[in-house]
Amino acid sequence: DRGIALLFVATGVIGLVVTLLAMRSFTYRRLSESYREFRPHREQRAEPAPALPALDCTPGGLARAPIVNGVRRRHQTNDLGEKAMPETTTITLTPYLCCRNATEAAAFYEKALGAKTLGIHAMPDGKVIHAALRIGDGAQVYLSDEFPEMGGVSPLGLGGSPVTLHLQVPDADAFFQRAVDAGCTVTMPLEDQFWGDRYGSFKDPYGHEWSVGTPIREVSPEEMQQAMAAMASGG
Repeated sequence: DRGIALLFVATGVIGLVVTLLAMRSFTYRRLSESYREFRPHREQRAEPAPALPALDCTPGGLARAPIVNGVRRRHQTNDLGEKAMPETTTITLTPYLCCRNATEAAAFYEKALGAKTLGIHAMPDGKVIHAALRIGDGAQVYLSDEFPEMGGVSPLGLGGSPVTLHLQVPDADAFFQRAVDAGCTVTMPLEDQFWGDRYGSFKDPYGHEWSVGTPIREVSPEEMQQAMAAMASGG
């Protein structure tokens, strides 16, 4: 009797295991079929992400910039249609000038220095918080309006500037004359200097000091030392 009972129990356990394995196989098969049925519909519903428009870089454009996922998107191109955020591979230095009426200053620098405005971002009230200009092939300068409450005061508000912005140019005479004709004030006449440059300086109507130079001859360190010594002695 005991042997028959053990045989009965063993048969029941084996049957249970077989049933569980069959149920597992059936469930896996049904899940696979459901996924195959669902996948084509999901692929049909998938849509490519919409292309993001370039930011309007005109005054007030920042306030109208598109908001994507709750974030106001920065611009991808500047006003010249160029990539505005190139990959940074070297360290660069860009002067950030505070100007009284930066929009007007940008237009003046276009006329006086041959600059090109890459973009201007303004507050709803029209005050410029950032403008980018390029002078020549590589020089770049940033501008902003005065924001005294945040410490942003232009040379006109400070009574002058201790900084001189130097531009090395192919033709100092032509560049200098263009700036003066546009309204800049000469602070040092353009002349051939002892260090080998034709050099001069001027101040723009917004209080910023600029100098211009073009190399005209090679000068050795010894010759430069002699020239400085002579200048110091009044010779």
